[in-house]
Amino acid sequence: MRGGKMAEPDFDPYYKWLGIPRKHQPPNHYRLLGLELLEDDAEVIHAAAARHLWYLRQQIGGQRSALAEQLIAEVERAETCLTDPAAKASYDSGLKTAGFTTQTGADSAPQQEGTSRGEPAAQEVGEGGTTPFNQIAFGAAEYLLLSARRWWIRRVRLTQAYRALGRDAYASRRYPEQLGVLYTKLVQLDRRLFPPESPSQPPPQKAWERAIRWPVGVVHRIARWGWDFSRQRLLTQVGRFAFPRDCAAGQPADLLQPIKFLEARAAKLESRMERLATPIPGRWLNARRLARLTVLAVVLVVAFSSGVLTLLLSALFG
Repeated sequence: MRGGKMAEPDFDPYYKWLGIPRKHQPPNHYRLLGLELLEDDAEVIHAAAARHLWYLRQQIGGQRSALAEQLIAEVERAETCLTDPAAKASYDSGLKTAGFTTQTGADSAPQQEGTSRGEPAAQEVGEGGTTPFNQIAFGAAEYLLLSARRWWIRRVRLTQAYRALGRDAYASRRYPEQLGVLYTKLVQLDRRLFPPESPSQPPPQKAWERAIRWPVGVVHRIARWGWDFSRQRLLTQVGRFAFPRDCAAGQPADLLQPIKFLEARAAKLESRMERLATPIPGRWLNARRLARLTVLAVVLVVAFSSGVLTLLLSALFG
């Protein structure tokens, strides 16, 4: 899509999706985001980019996914450039040199009635008759998916990675002054979980010994599960404490690299979730609010169907 050339000659995504006519193509960064020329408010820039990205992501999965992905990349580049002070100063200087001093980002571009500057012109009825509520619904579904992925990364994979680093730090007893208390607790748990081997006991002969053997074994297994859970939690705490200090030292690289990779992925997911949570001008409902309302509705339906909520209401109100 460089130089304003479209992959499909009969379809102009700049115009159809962003309301930028051919006479203003290829657009500069401000025109692409629908901003006033030389706009310097970072929050305004982020909000404009979020609105465009939110709409463009709804086009992915259709027949023109490739065009949508190219436009998404352009919008993200424009947002990155205009929110970086040094890059923005250089870019603005180039625009001024080229004579862009009095025009606005959306200068004479036609706008639909009721549509704010910087909002995609196709916002009211999108590709295939998409309505704003449908766009919000798609955004809510994406928000729920991103939330699940973030939970999996932070609660499962990152926990495992930090635990592996904590296990390594515990084995080498790094940072004994700061982690001495945790190491002491871990040693105590290790003694319970991995006691020294003792001579095998003869099988119980008396009836009462045989009767209590099974429940005692169950209690012992439950206790071991609790000790192991506490041990894993302490190792995770050790790993989280050791991570920034090990990063400064650069060792152990094989354990640090997975954590850095997962932290970067989680941060990227959270950034996308924040963009989906961006308020829509003139609307109370957005993707995050609809996602939370959906979860609440599902919880209430499950509670009603299981009778739990009915019992609770009966207990409260007689």
